Amino acid sequence: MASNVLSTSVTSENLSCHDMLAWVNESLHLTYTKIEQLCSGAQYCHLMAMSGCIHLRKVKFQAKLKHEYIHNFRLLQAAFKRTGMNKIIPAERLVKEKFQDNVEFIQWFKKFFDANYDGKEYNPLLARQGQDLPPLSKAVITIVQKNPPLAWNGSSEADDQILKLNQQFIDLKLTVDNMDRKVDLCLQKLCQIEMYQKQARPQTEFATSESWTKSNSGIQQFMSRPSTSVTLLAEISINMSCPGESGILQQA
Repeated sequence: MASNVLSTSVTSENLSCHDMLAWVNESLHLTYTKIEQLCSGAQYCHLMAMSGCIHLRKVKFQAKLKHEYIHNFRLLQAAFKRTGMNKIIPAERLVKEKFQDNVEFIQWFKKFFDANYDGKEYNPLLARQGQDLPPLSKAVITIVQKNPPLAWNGSSEADDQILKLNQQFIDLKLTVDNMDRKVDLCLQKLCQIEMYQKQARPQTEFATSESWTKSNSGIQQFMSRPSTSVTLLAEISINMSCPGESGILQQA
């Protein structure tokens, strides 16, 4: 029986994207650079296989289509059910490769894994029989090809240099992804502000028209008095035509 965990904004340790990717890459010997690359579900199945809950021969490691991603998440959901875990996997959202959905799920899965894995030794490359997970994105492949090949002399110095360059590249990619996400959030806020302004504009126009209606009705009521309106119009016409005669009219 697996131990259930609760992951919320209060209970989560709020691991950074870099830390979560580093954990996945180290555990499975991968070189992922983006959280969205976890959308295929094969990585979670592989991590569950470390506890013997999933047979890796059923996992589609080369999944590139959404229905293949769904297949992997169904395997993961079945493994949860066998272990007594009542977590419902939001597969329909995860396969859309959205950053926020995949971040929330990997945060929960990391807590679940830490609470249930017994820590025994595991060779991920041997377990998946040399199968590679989905290749790097086109942007990653292009940058790697532009780098000049390093001299290979069989020493560990070249390996260390390659690891450092890969780590620097991952850090830069994560920084760019975080900046893109912040820009998207700012655009969403601007859209919300414009929507609020459009919603408030009809109320303002209604208040203005209502005040004008009240003032107009007051003028109409005043002018509806026969004696007042006739006297007022007479005085105005006399003042405009013969300013000097207005005093005589008043005395009379």
